[in-house]
Amino acid sequence: MVRQSLEDEKMKKYYLLVLAFLMLFTVQSQAIVVNVDFDTNNWATWPGINTCAGIGVAPDTGTFWNSKIYSDPAGVFRALKDSYGNDTTVGINLNVSYGWALGETVFGGTTPLPIEQQILMRDYIYVAGSNTGNVKLNGLTNSSFDIYLYGQNRNGGQFTKFIVGSQNKETTLDNAATVKTQLWENEDYVVLKNITPVDGMITITWTTGTGASYAPFNGFQLVQVPEPLTLILLGIGTALLRKK
Repeated sequence: MVRQSLEDEKMKKYYLLVLAFLMLFTVQSQAIVVNVDFDTNNWATWPGINTCAGIGVAPDTGTFWNSKIYSDPAGVFRALKDSYGNDTTVGINLNVSYGWALGETVFGGTTPLPIEQQILMRDYIYVAGSNTGNVKLNGLTNSSFDIYLYGQNRNGGQFTKFIVGSQNKETTLDNAATVKTQLWENEDYVVLKNITPVDGMITITWTTGTGASYAPFNGFQLVQVPEPLTLILLGIGTALLRKK
């Protein structure tokens, strides 16, 4: 009888463990990661400058990037897919007063970056002087997001200040003569963390960095921050494993 009770208790713990991890998988599968690569709109002039199809710097294994996103009328939002190519509720509206341009054909110098990151970084949208551009995202959940913002042309006077709500960060001057084998935070990209949507919307504003003449915006990654339930379920799973 005692043996049976012990076996029943053991099986109960395993069932709870399985349930916890199934719930964890469900929560994680609902997390949103959206990648956007701002392509040039003149592929005829610059052949081979196409859309990124690889992993960025954000902690995600998806390789799908939304592209061909140009200025839209106010209030018109284009639907975006997640990093695995699935439909999402997220939409984008881009407002930029200048245009699109090509930077280094081989971004990174003589020992360049992986090709997918070259493709992301070598073309961009931009503003100049004291002008600003903005990207609006709607259809977001009530959770918070980390945003990885790429803003680099590796040319004198071309780096970017990004502003979202009360947070702002700048990329910095990157000498084009420098050999680059990876992208560097706060040089090629910045990360603004725990951004909470307001009425389901986030607005990204960008302008020239301190001392810059132009502000390139190569693309961004929007990463949903795991809900507290995810951490709770991980704790449950760990506790059950220790008691088995």
